[in-house]
Amino acid sequence: MFYQKFLFNTTENDGTHVAATAVYSAATQYGFVPPSSPQEVNVFPGNGGWIANKKLTPDLQPQQHDNGVSLAKSHLPLCFGICVPEAGNYQIAVTIQAGATALNSLNLYYGRRQLVREHLHIAAHQQLTIEFYAHVGSYYQAVGTAPISDNTMYISVLGLTSNATLSAISIKEAAVPTLYLAGDSIVADNEAKLPYAGQSNGCGWGQMLAPYFDLAIDNQAHNGMTTACFRDDGHWQLIEQALQPQDIVLFHFGHNDQKRRYLSAYGGFSTNLRRFIKDVRAKGATPILVTSLSRIPKQDANGKYDLLAEYAQAELRLGQELDVPVIDLHQFSFEQLCTLQEKVDLTQYFNDAAHTNDYGAALAANWLVQLITQQKIAPLANYITTAPKPITLQATLPTEKHFANEQPISKQPVLGYSDTKFLPATIQKELQVALRLHLIDPCVRYLHPYANMPRGQFLYLLAAVAKPFVQNDYQGQYADVYRYEWDAAYVQAAIDAQLIDPATISDDQIRLDDPLTGQELLSFVVRNLQPITQRQLSLRACEKIATQLGLIWPNYSATAPVDRLTCLLTLVHATEI
Repeated sequence: MFYQKFLFNTTENDGTHVAATAVYSAATQYGFVPPSSPQEVNVFPGNGGWIANKKLTPDLQPQQHDNGVSLAKSHLPLCFGICVPEAGNYQIAVTIQAGATALNSLNLYYGRRQLVREHLHIAAHQQLTIEFYAHVGSYYQAVGTAPISDNTMYISVLGLTSNATLSAISIKEAAVPTLYLAGDSIVADNEAKLPYAGQSNGCGWGQMLAPYFDLAIDNQAHNGMTTACFRDDGHWQLIEQALQPQDIVLFHFGHNDQKRRYLSAYGGFSTNLRRFIKDVRAKGATPILVTSLSRIPKQDANGKYDLLAEYAQAELRLGQELDVPVIDLHQFSFEQLCTLQEKVDLTQYFNDAAHTNDYGAALAANWLVQLITQQKIAPLANYITTAPKPITLQATLPTEKHFANEQPISKQPVLGYSDTKFLPATIQKELQVALRLHLIDPCVRYLHPYANMPRGQFLYLLAAVAKPFVQNDYQGQYADVYRYEWDAAYVQAAIDAQLIDPATISDDQIRLDDPLTGQELLSFVVRNLQPITQRQLSLRACEKIATQLGLIWPNYSATAPVDRLTCLLTLVHATEI
């Protein structure tokens, strides 16, 4: 059985002594790990989840003491890497020594900046050893690439100064179940920029679960995922091929499914979850559904609401249908946020209407574990070692800030789509512009360039470049739009901006699921180029102006459906006029 112990002090001799100058390498297979550069394209490129500018390099050099190693400043992490022989679960013990004064603000992390303990208290001149389980395995580092098989266990301690030292780390194989997390950016691991400031970093609640559980956690959640692309892009296969009996899989989707009309709550979304549940049970493991964390609640004349409620209800019905445990995080978080937004500045916890920072993720994880405990969700509740105490937030003045709709979270400045690599260089260059304009999602593997563009999906893209495009409460103009669906605000914005030609409306229906035609595309684009008072243009007039502006593409047809690539290139060309 694999076992290693690393000593950073000079008083023990039952392990491998490590000097403060030891840097991790493939040759040594252990050593201190520096943060990556902000210019690094890939996510978690062997950096333990930390990003720093070069000017911080001197402060990140470990300092040697008799009882261990430390750093000069408390807002920087000391990260140590250990190469293990194979993917799997390991038990880790980390020993920290306090100096002349007590410690109260140490944070311990493993892997991709996943929290183990926070605000550790160690009495003066005392040692504390923290033991926990952790998983090492493959994950997707960047869109369009093969999964990374990184068998390095990263251990990070934040808050070490000359008064606190890392004294020892041991690691050994462990036969414990794995809790797999399948989900979107609300769950996903995020890197942190240094110097560390919890409010300024993105963080998914999956990064904050480990303090509560006595099992290993493998967070395979990824930014931008739907129940469809989580499977199509290969993320599900990493979980499925590793699943063992007694393992548990938590599913958290909905935020991005809602933006694809073919993934409606009781349609594609539920179908895909049924497939996941069947796959998990075939492996002898346990599936558990988690309804989506609520966005910051909105309010209209009927009261407060969140657009994910229908997806939460669909999961509750699936739970009854398939006898699957469902943790209703959506309803609980919605109620909590309705109360909190009257008392607390939620910009301290959220980066936009949906995505949390470190503090908000800790809050969401706490809510989740409260529900697991209250509902006695089996078998997960059996592995809870730390009872969740409700987090009391300090009262602050409620913010008047308008929370913007969530934006894709990605470091990727270049195209990573598997199905665009064959396109000519000139088109790829234009798609790079589309990426910069936020017209396309940088988080998924496939662009589907030749798929028809639905009218509703096009409005979602158009919002990135249309001016003005203010998303207001839907006023009910069309019979086929529901006030509390995702697309409703985009439809109202297009109405208010005079972007919709009445000739494209049939029987009071905007036909969001119908494919966009060439003439309809030109109508939207040309109207958007005009002052808002001059947008009452017919389809034929828009077609004529588009011809003059050079926006007509080869093989143009007024009535034929247009594909995604044509729509994207036309929008890019229009922004250059």
